[in-house]
Amino acid sequence: MGDQVRQWLPAVGAFVLGVLVLKLKDWFKRLVDKAAAALYRRLAGSALLRRTALRRYTVKTHERNRSFFVSFRPEENQAMDMASVYVPLRTATGFGTDQREAAASLRAC
Repeated sequence: MGDQVRQWLPAVGAFVLGVLVLKLKDWFKRLVDKAAAALYRRLAGSALLRRTALRRYTVKTHERNRSFFVSFRPEENQAMDMASVYVPLRTATGFGTDQREAAASLRAC
């Protein structure tokens, strides 16, 4: 009986060690992710991360508003795709028929 236990002891120890290493790896990854998120939240308004923060905000806004439900069509429970409905705002430049996107007009100012 004692010899059988000694034979299985390294295998059981290796299994327990493997499980422990996997758990520690997951725990360490979560710890690093939390630390990175806390650091990002702390520095997001700084000049150093301003572009990154604006890019993240833009991506999240696009994801959140990708589709929407129309209130006057309650019988259809399907969300409409914003890309199929959105029309860019256009501005007239003077009295002629010359029009361009409002974003371009604002950038030109």
